[in-house]
Amino acid sequence: MTAKPCERRTPGELRLATPGTGMTPPTDALLVMTRVIAAPVEELALEDLDLRFAPLRLVYPPQLERLRASVKRDGVRQPVVAATEVEATHRVLVDGFKRVRVARELGIARLNVSLLALDGPAALAMMVRANAAQRGLSALEEGWVVQRLCREHRLTQAKAAALLEREQSWVSLRLRLVEQLEDALQQDLRLGLLTPSVARELGRLPRAEQLRAVEVVREQGLLSRQAARVVRCLLATDDPAERRAILADPGRVMAGASAASSHRTTDRRLTAGGNKLRESLLWFEGAASRLSTDLLSHGAEDLGGEASRILGPLVRQASAAGCRVLKLLSEVGHRRGDARGAVDPDAPAQGVMHAQPPR
Repeated sequence: MTAKPCERRTPGELRLATPGTGMTPPTDALLVMTRVIAAPVEELALEDLDLRFAPLRLVYPPQLERLRASVKRDGVRQPVVAATEVEATHRVLVDGFKRVRVARELGIARLNVSLLALDGPAALAMMVRANAAQRGLSALEEGWVVQRLCREHRLTQAKAAALLEREQSWVSLRLRLVEQLEDALQQDLRLGLLTPSVARELGRLPRAEQLRAVEVVREQGLLSRQAARVVRCLLATDDPAERRAILADPGRVMAGASAASSHRTTDRRLTAGGNKLRESLLWFEGAASRLSTDLLSHGAEDLGGEASRILGPLVRQASAAGCRVLKLLSEVGHRRGDARGAVDPDAPAQGVMHAQPPR
């Protein structure tokens, strides 16, 4: 993997997206990551590029097809990016995996490479930074990068956030997204057998249920929106028999007869009015679950600056509405003189209002 003596060396510029407002300031290790970086450009053989980070990137056939057509027409117009300090004498690719793949397919032997003196953690951070402008990395890919930083390089979440110029909550969400997903599903993602959107939905389930759920998704040919509906129904009930019934016959969920509503109408513990309230509560829980998924799907650039000033009050209003519901339930229970029926606002939710987080 040692780089051969370069036949051509020219100065070049690498342009990176400027992080949004409210982000953690960069650490000294990434002070070189300014908006425009002057980087030497070498022409290297493809065989001299170290592709150890390739498993952190997903393959999207439509994107490859468009890039393939562009390269056939115009060649590879932009240099790929490699780090020189990850390991001595190695040129470790950090950006340009699709270009390298297409070049190999088309028989192109050499590419221009922008070389940056980045060690392992900084190189991983560059993978995120170099793709920030065009949102080239999915939340799962970002999660794999975060996992490498926190597990392999033993960075705390706070230090990883500083290195990536993101909030710690962003790092925590990405790490949880990856580590709550079964390893077999992550491998299917890398092989292109599972889409990121479906994987993200399945990751909300307990790990013990994910493999059976993905079998159902494949058997039924469910799209991501349909898979999300099945997942919401699974999370809306604590009854093991009902969860098995959902997986055995997801067609009734697709037809609009959600498992949650089916379970509501047959719940003999509640009056008609109680079941109507339960329907509203389950709808509220489903909306909260969708919000959690959306937060994982969008990067800090969508939630910082002006967006945070607009969305922040809405989040507080939703939280206040949930607190008012708990308070009202508690007050109603006390007025009836039934301590068992009262709801403690400070107690963890139970039953249909509580979906156990994946472990």
